[in-house]
Amino acid sequence: MTFTEKTKKELCREKRKNCCEKAAFYAFVRTAGSIVTSGNEIGLSFDGQSDCLEYFAAIAERLYLVKPIFSVSQKGAISNFTVMGGGSVAMLVDLGILAEDENGLKLSLDPDLKLTEKDCCKRAYLAGAFMGGGSVTIPSDKKKSTGYHLEFVFSMYGAAEYAEDVLASCGFFPKVIKRKENWVIYFKQSEEIKNVLAYMGASKSVLDLSEIMIEREMSNQTNRETNCFLHNTDKTVIASVKQRSAIDLISESVGLDALPEDLRVTAKTRAENPTASLNELAEILGVSKSCLNHRLRKLVSIADNLK
Repeated sequence: MTFTEKTKKELCREKRKNCCEKAAFYAFVRTAGSIVTSGNEIGLSFDGQSDCLEYFAAIAERLYLVKPIFSVSQKGAISNFTVMGGGSVAMLVDLGILAEDENGLKLSLDPDLKLTEKDCCKRAYLAGAFMGGGSVTIPSDKKKSTGYHLEFVFSMYGAAEYAEDVLASCGFFPKVIKRKENWVIYFKQSEEIKNVLAYMGASKSVLDLSEIMIEREMSNQTNRETNCFLHNTDKTVIASVKQRSAIDLISESVGLDALPEDLRVTAKTRAENPTASLNELAEILGVSKSCLNHRLRKLVSIADNLK
């Protein structure tokens, strides 16, 4: 299984609220879906990784009461699913992909901004876009020119522009190119890639990628001091991912307002500064590094008890 496939599989296991499921499904429609017709009926057809198809088919059935029709490959894996009929039309209208007026239905190119108003829905939207049209490339020893690369692929410029705006609102600034008939949003910096994966909720993939990067750097570098610096940098990223995951869990379970003031302020500051080191974070909060460490360990402990 490739790194991309593992990441998509991980994102499929993420538990999401209804509003987040809708945002993720909308992004999946924009990246992996295509409108199909059969007689007078209109619907959607999806291609992609079997885990993702099964995940979003369940969401479509639960949110819109449609009945997915599956196609299965010779190996027994789901290769496609289609939804047709009145329920699919209502689904397309609700997602803002079709607009209805006195003249009937028409295709809408304008994104529904309400779908990503909340931060949790932005994360879900980006996860859905990755599950439908995303990939991560890791350098190979056989291909010396290949570097780290994360991308989202869209068939329409408007959908790509919307995704770029969502990423920018989250503090990520990708590059955009046209590749044949598609529009591609991409990142080339390894730290940016890890941060985007972490933001989407792929924490295990971040840890796996960090390990890969450490191994590659250690095999390519002979300078001990440089290797030590890289290792410490990755330890900071890994610790940040664990802390932010704990903060997200507390926020979704009981709310940050349920925490004592010192922990609440620490949680919000860490969430607002996801890549800051402990020294930088301690300086922002105006506390010692040992005090900050104690607070962060307490937040992780609280999250562990909520699982």
